[in-house]
Amino acid sequence: MARARRQHGAAVPNTPHISRIRAPYRPIVEIDAEYSRLPIEAGFNWHEAFRDVDGGEWYLVAFRSRHRADADHVYLTRLDERASRAASRHPGFLYYFIGTPRADGCCLSFCLWHSQQDAVAAAADPEHRRAMTKGLPFFAHYGLERYHVVKRQGELSILPVPQATTPRFAITEAVPS
Repeated sequence: MARARRQHGAAVPNTPHISRIRAPYRPIVEIDAEYSRLPIEAGFNWHEAFRDVDGGEWYLVAFRSRHRADADHVYLTRLDERASRAASRHPGFLYYFIGTPRADGCCLSFCLWHSQQDAVAAAADPEHRRAMTKGLPFFAHYGLERYHVVKRQGELSILPVPQATTPRFAITEAVPS
């Protein structure tokens, strides 16, 4: 049985990060306890994870949030796991990292894809959309960040995707009032 920790006065089970890898990558894990507050390239072992990959381009979607103090963290973790399972069934899925909220509620999860088109198609999955919309009331705020992960000539870069070229999914449109 997983041990529990206290967060915002409630017992929250310590859940391992759920990662499903469909590529020759090594696991992507946090290298700094403050990863949810750091730039995406600074909080994880990207260079080690892609060490054995010759080269290529991928698409990364990061979800940063701050959980409300009264959020049901166990429920949010279950929703994140559902979104992870839904994503993993889609072509182009490579990796899903479920973050653990800090004591102040800050959290970061991300999903790595072969391409932007794969990520956009998976975001439309009904199960994924249900998990997203059910979680919205528990966030003080949230945001999506999108990146191109590029490895060329042995060099790995994580480059922000300009907002103007990023397809938008207005997840708030499905939230009941």
